[in-house]
Amino acid sequence: MPRLEWTQTAKSDLYAILEFIADDNVSAAQRLKNTIDKDTNHLLIFPSMGR
Repeated sequence: MPRLEWTQTAKSDLYAILEFIADDNVSAAQRLKNTIDKDTNHLLIFPSMGR
């Protein structure tokens, strides 16, 4: 299976977004993180998805 490599900028942006959301609602930030993880894993399994 292919690997997904996040750039350092993408990682920093994602963490900043999650921290911003978590300041107001920790569970919403966790749900968003879980959704992003799930959807990026789908892209690894089905790389043409969404095209």
